[in-house]
Amino acid sequence: MAYKFVKSPYWQSRNGKPVDGVVIHTTVGFYEGTIAYFQKNDRSVSSHYVVSLTGDITQMVGEEVGANHAGLTSNPSNPIYKGYNPNWNTIGIENADDKNPAGADRTNQLPALIALVADICKRNGIPADRDHICGHRELYDKKTCPGNLDVDDIVKKVRTLLGHGEVSVPDPDKIKVNIGGTFGIMEVQAIRSLLSDTRRNLTSAQQQILDLENEKKIDLENQKFHLDTLLKANLKLSTELSVCQGLPMPALSSFVRWLIMHGF
Repeated sequence: MAYKFVKSPYWQSRNGKPVDGVVIHTTVGFYEGTIAYFQKNDRSVSSHYVVSLTGDITQMVGEEVGANHAGLTSNPSNPIYKGYNPNWNTIGIENADDKNPAGADRTNQLPALIALVADICKRNGIPADRDHICGHRELYDKKTCPGNLDVDDIVKKVRTLLGHGEVSVPDPDKIKVNIGGTFGIMEVQAIRSLLSDTRRNLTSAQQQILDLENEKKIDLENQKFHLDTLLKANLKLSTELSVCQGLPMPALSSFVRWLIMHGF
């Protein structure tokens, strides 16, 4: 396929990495405006291709070099990310949306995009599946890019165009997510198990704290009860002893025996 070519000055070396992935974007802008922006901007942003809502395609960076379309990553979940800059091993396609990424009418754009992706995969030997074709948000989870473009459906139609049959959709439990820290990249299933274990441990710790607080409360109440009992007994004893003052010795002796018999 031949495409209109408008050169962007923003590109980089692939650093010896083979091209093995396609990243689909939405512009949050207009076709002509995106082409102009990729010719001059203060962020050095670019992509290999721009596709209009009417199906026109403009190439802006040669596939032999990297375009600056997906350099930043955040919790990448697609195998296209291999631990280094995705610009080195991918081809980026921006799709105009007339500043309506979630609601743009892609009716005329999709056939052109599907044909372009199929052509890229065929020429570069890229497998037409979800491990090698992804939306931008699968590399940078802080974005909603590529808007309302359904990458699963695009891949399915690319495979049909190439004669590969049904698309191979990855098992959701097997998708890998970089959760950082000491855990790094883990499968979703393992993350669910980790979260479940953490919840159980937190629940157990909370119960232990409640049990300990209850034990301390009961012990404190028991100590208070015993102290009150001793104080009352001491008060009674003091009262009784004051009564004893001035009693003759025989009467005092009888009173002492009475106190002993009654546990004082």
